[in-house]
Amino acid sequence: MPNPGHTSDEVARRGEELYERSVRALVEPENDGRFLALDVESGDYELADEALAAS
Repeated sequence: MPNPGHTSDEVARRGEELYERSVRALVEPENDGRFLALDVESGDYELADEALAAS
């Protein structure tokens, strides 16, 4: 999904950084196999069993 003002590479870099710094310890390994949508602006995230539900 496009993010105004950010290239896709920047969104990917920010997402990976946020995930490693703030989210990973909260969701792994209990949620293995589930989908996670992460807002690279706010750091908010959603977990779901289906991709559409996570987004």
